[in-house]
Amino acid sequence: MTTLETAIKFFNNEYEEVKKDLERADLLEHRAFYTNNAVQRCLGVAFFVQSLGVSFEEINPYYDEIRTKINKLLLDR
Repeated sequence: MTTLETAIKFFNNEYEEVKKDLERADLLEHRAFYTNNAVQRCLGVAFFVQSLGVSFEEINPYYDEIRTKINKLLLDR
């Protein structure tokens, strides 16, 4: 598995985990906390894989997509 594929897998796992967290969270501020932290973790992975040789142009579309999906979870509740 390439570094890019590993990052994409992390993004998808993070999305599934935050979905589970949001199902249990009752307060909007808790839900915002979970989504913000998930987005920040994904951003950290995006920066990290760039240090391993994945270009910004390669990782950014996937990061943008997962950030949008995670933020949409907060808005859909």
